[in-house]
Amino acid sequence: MIHCHHCFTTILNEDFICDTCEELYCEDCSYTFSLHYQFQGSRCYLCADQSRRNRLTKEYLRDNKLKLIQMKKYKLECYGWEMEALCHSLDNDKVERINKLVEEGQELYEVVHDIEDCDVDIYSPDLFHITRGLDNGTMKFYLKDDNDNEILTFDIEQVRVVWDSFDYEGGYTSLSAFPEDDNRLFITFESKGGICSYEFESDEIPKMEDFSYLNGDIETPEGCWDFIDKIFFKGEELEITDCLDNMGKATTTYLWS
Repeated sequence: MIHCHHCFTTILNEDFICDTCEELYCEDCSYTFSLHYQFQGSRCYLCADQSRRNRLTKEYLRDNKLKLIQMKKYKLECYGWEMEALCHSLDNDKVERINKLVEEGQELYEVVHDIEDCDVDIYSPDLFHITRGLDNGTMKFYLKDDNDNEILTFDIEQVRVVWDSFDYEGGYTSLSAFPEDDNRLFITFESKGGICSYEFESDEIPKMEDFSYLNGDIETPEGCWDFIDKIFFKGEELEITDCLDNMGKATTTYLWS
């Protein structure tokens, strides 16, 4: 269990490693509040021969140790519709070559993989490439313990957005596929089934109210694509630990000038 070597708290940055003792330490156990020791590099307060900024008490140490003992691992699995969205800026020559691929009666999405013959690597766009769950009301969550026992199930519509959950200070992701002084090739591959899973630790059994999400969008001439950008547990952003299996359902391709 990752924790501070001195006070046993689990609230810390994993990059805070003392250059001397090579142990993890939290912000309160660092020496960084003293300019005199800045030249020494990353050090905990003991290796910098300092006093801790807040004195450690037996009660504080006991509470942190108890939380470590009670901490358990959980996994949150997400299912629903997923979107892989890619956007390229193209010159007129490539647009003309792509248009020649489309025969009479065909749609652009039917020749999407032939676009690479026009010197366009569709999976390496210059504008953006993201994969997210769609914010279309279909996402479902399954919470499991470390023995893979299902302990909670809920839908995205039962989860609060971050603005209604806690004082979120991060940004909102809004992407644009509108052409400016160029042409835009916008491709989406939609799939249905598993999306991703998150693993985290908690000293209490998680409740639905502990989770929140941040949405985002892609603005296009044909409308807006809304997606789930991030998932939070008790105000902390969860990191994706695995991608789940799904099935391809639709491909959408637009070329705007």
